[in-house]
Amino acid sequence: MANPSDVELRGQVPRRLMELIDALQQADGHSSRMDWVIPVLEKEVNARVHGATLLLRIAGINPLAREPSGKDADA
Repeated sequence: MANPSDVELRGQVPRRLMELIDALQQADGHSSRMDWVIPVLEKEVNARVHGATLLLRIAGINPLAREPSGKDADA
């Protein structure tokens, strides 16, 4: 059942890729292709956020700090 805050993900996908995604979905016992796709996307997004956060910390930038505002922000 969809959560009321969920949104639809749409786009064109090469037919062969969709066939392979459907095969993986069935092989893994999921009831829909999105049940397979969502965890794959979540893993990738989390890895990229972690990598970006790590890069900023190594560069000495606090990724949680607020950006300065006002006229002198670029000075």
